[in-house]
Amino acid sequence: MRSLSSLRDGLRAVGGLAKTFGRSVRHCVGPIQSGYDVLRILLALLLLAAGGLKAHQLATEPVTGTGLLDSRWLLMATVEFELFFAVWLLSGTLPRLTCCAMLGLFGLFTCISLYKAISGHATCGCFGRVQVNPWYTATLDVSIVLSLLRWRPKGQEPLFSINVRHLPARMTGVLAAWLLVALPVAFAMGSYADTTLSDAGEIIGDGKIVVLEPEKWIGKRFPLFDYIDIGEKLKGGKWLVLLYHHDCPKCQETLQELNEIVRQMKALQVALVEMPPHGNSTMTLAPDGITVIHGRLSDVREWFAETPVFLTLYDGQTITIREMDRAL
Repeated sequence: MRSLSSLRDGLRAVGGLAKTFGRSVRHCVGPIQSGYDVLRILLALLLLAAGGLKAHQLATEPVTGTGLLDSRWLLMATVEFELFFAVWLLSGTLPRLTCCAMLGLFGLFTCISLYKAISGHATCGCFGRVQVNPWYTATLDVSIVLSLLRWRPKGQEPLFSINVRHLPARMTGVLAAWLLVALPVAFAMGSYADTTLSDAGEIIGDGKIVVLEPEKWIGKRFPLFDYIDIGEKLKGGKWLVLLYHHDCPKCQETLQELNEIVRQMKALQVALVEMPPHGNSTMTLAPDGITVIHGRLSDVREWFAETPVFLTLYDGQTITIREMDRAL
């Protein structure tokens, strides 16, 4: 009997904790009284996931782009905004004003996704390293806008209507919750430093991805000799070296137009160096009187560079750099 009584007491304690937890959750996420409330919570979770994935990418690897939409500082600011807006959505504060803000925000997201889709980007960049076709995210954003128009906050209260007695506490809670997450995330993103190559070809840094900066190699020794399987051949004479990815559309276009490019650049010796991950090598027909050799950059490390890029080497020194239309 004592054990049965103890079991009942334990179940009551667990039930009490569950009720307390439920009240805490309801207090944190605001009242759930309509389809709009369910929608705002789902969108808050979506923003938290997107912000978290982008933050992890920014804290662990270089930015994969050079345009304004891909700039590191803009992406960091986007992460912090997404985290703040997610916390705001969970609080349920100012529902009508928040709904208008969400319409504007996801309308903007729709425009960005469509721009990237039309521009031929392979991924929208919304979820860090998780690649999602921008056409899919544009469809998702449009669906969210339509859902917000369908499930708007109930009531006819003014746009800025709120119980003034609850405003300071609610705003303090939102700000505190955001800072609790935003500060360590900002520190992690801001602490990242690129791992690069020295002029002598030594790897500087302990990151898993080595960032290549060809524009800094002009007038210096080509730093990749020790990491290319044909490096010894490139140390003597004059060479036109092409760094490329096998799965890069612009790189494939460049390879198809290689003969014309070689004639324009008046090169007699050409080295095609494939960056990892490696694919099936495709033989390129060399114009008459021109030597073309194929090589691979070591896959022991991960390398980051904007490709395709041509480099002119003379006796091991980098003379010129020519970047085609940038693509990864």
